[in-house]
Amino acid sequence: MTIRDIARLAGVSVATVSKVLNDKDKHISQETRDKIKRIALENDYEPYAEALSKRTTKLIGILFGRDADFSLLAGITIHARQMQYNTIVSVCGSNEEERENLSALLSQHVDGIILVTSPSTQPDTYSELELQDVPFYVLDEHGVFPQGKFYSYEELGFKAARYFVDLGHRRIACVSSKKSPRLSLFGNGIRRRLFESGIYVEAEDVCVTSDECDSAWLQTHTGVICLDSKSMAKIANLVDHLNLHITRDLSIASLCSEEWTVDSIHIAKIIRPYEELGAFSVENLVRQIERKEIQDNFITEACIDSFTSLAPPPQSSQQKFVVVGMANMDTLISVDKQLEPGETVRVSQRMTTPGGKGLNQALGIAKLGETATLIASLGSDLDGRNLFECLKENKVDTSGIFMHEDAPSGHAYVHVQADSESSISVFGGANALLTVSQIIEKEALFAGASCCLLETEIAQPVILQTAKIAKKHGLKVIMKPCAISTIDSNLLQYTDILVPNQKEAQKLVPQYKSVEEQADYFYRRGVKTVIITLADHGCYKRDKNGGIFFPAIPVSPVDATGAADSFVATLAVYLSKGKPINEAIKYATCAAGLSTMRHGVPPSLVDRDTLETYYSVHHLELQERRL
Repeated sequence: MTIRDIARLAGVSVATVSKVLNDKDKHISQETRDKIKRIALENDYEPYAEALSKRTTKLIGILFGRDADFSLLAGITIHARQMQYNTIVSVCGSNEEERENLSALLSQHVDGIILVTSPSTQPDTYSELELQDVPFYVLDEHGVFPQGKFYSYEELGFKAARYFVDLGHRRIACVSSKKSPRLSLFGNGIRRRLFESGIYVEAEDVCVTSDECDSAWLQTHTGVICLDSKSMAKIANLVDHLNLHITRDLSIASLCSEEWTVDSIHIAKIIRPYEELGAFSVENLVRQIERKEIQDNFITEACIDSFTSLAPPPQSSQQKFVVVGMANMDTLISVDKQLEPGETVRVSQRMTTPGGKGLNQALGIAKLGETATLIASLGSDLDGRNLFECLKENKVDTSGIFMHEDAPSGHAYVHVQADSESSISVFGGANALLTVSQIIEKEALFAGASCCLLETEIAQPVILQTAKIAKKHGLKVIMKPCAISTIDSNLLQYTDILVPNQKEAQKLVPQYKSVEEQADYFYRRGVKTVIITLADHGCYKRDKNGGIFFPAIPVSPVDATGAADSFVATLAVYLSKGKPINEAIKYATCAAGLSTMRHGVPPSLVDRDTLETYYSVHHLELQERRL
């Protein structure tokens, strides 16, 4: 016997019965009160809360919609057992079945109930629980119960869109079988992610139902996220009809619980945090049962099971590069010579400019007309904001930048001597906060790239993880070893091209005096190509074909600070354009030499037109010399 049964027998509402049985009936007639109490007494009715107070069952009831995801059920039941509670699960597919199953659960005197809604759920399902003062927690994905909890679909859309935005997608949409709050919220998350990348789109350009989605619409987008099976089937049919190729023409992900394969490619699945949410609901229900404060703040996460159906959007002939390294604000100080201990020298010129090998190399690639993504850490201070703006102004992809509120940005102090040589003191600041887990988080940025540029001012475990991910995605790895005296032998195994200068090579292998011996050492340790730069004497290359010297170009240098970064960036670009390595080295030598003719790195980095013009006139002067 429930209060709903009493209400039916008495011919009154459930709310009226509840008020009478809980002595809140001052506005109800005496005749009605007596009738309700007589029916309750004749049927031995005992209020749920009163019955429950007499004994604790350590039992939780679960009312589960038939179309709910069973990983949510797993999270509930497993965590309940961990908290010493057993569970009774009741699965229902209609409102009538749900009401009957709810009564059955209450008859078991469960300590509390978790309700997972379905589209057929009606609000009066909850009224009975509220009126009987039963501890309950609602997981509502369908907007039935305003106070129901679920993860935020807007946050899920925002975080899922990151995988597409990081790859360069700017025309992203989500498709659902019907219009719903879920579709709107998920689309808002996508729009917010795009807005952060400087792109504003209308809601109707992002959110569409499967009935509205046609061939013309699909061809205006490069990335699609399907929210359910019907929309996934519609997109699969359109892909087949239009003879599109997944990844080459279109990137797709889905929120479907089942696996999908389109064009013989597994569709990346966005993993909703169902198990974590189930555990969270148990935690809060038990807190209600034990009369503790509810911790009602579930954090929405979004993970993806693979990148098989994701790739950069179709582009022109632009190549994509990933650069991992430091970004600093540089203070350049012009001095006649290097300081001796206890000596004071006069500074003839001082300037502050963005710098750091990671930033310099990314800018160098962008100036040559290619797409560079920089993964680096900045502080949220003025220097960090200026560095970020410098990257954006120079069209470097900033989706790999981490900003830190609690750390200052890196700063380098560069002493440029009269002979253009420089020495650098570096304050790492936020650069030191770049972690292995952050590199893993940004793995999507490596998909579709041709080359990864690394430098060892960043911690070697971070660089090693980066190199592993780069190789996983088929990228060529070019590494600049600097600010270290030893190098991880495992890192050498992942390095395609190692580019130290003569002093850096000497520091790493002091037992060898000649560049030929030094290069041979690294080559024997697994590096496929070693290039040791020799300042105004050019560079030396060692690979499977032996050793060879390349001359420098004749210039009158004023600041050689960024020459190495210009060399590495240009080498990467021209190798990715299909140039033989000897020709790519000659281009890189020209770029490095031209970069020494101005103070500061960003202003001195050469653009493609200037480099191509210089090379076409002087390439015959750059004859290599084989040993």
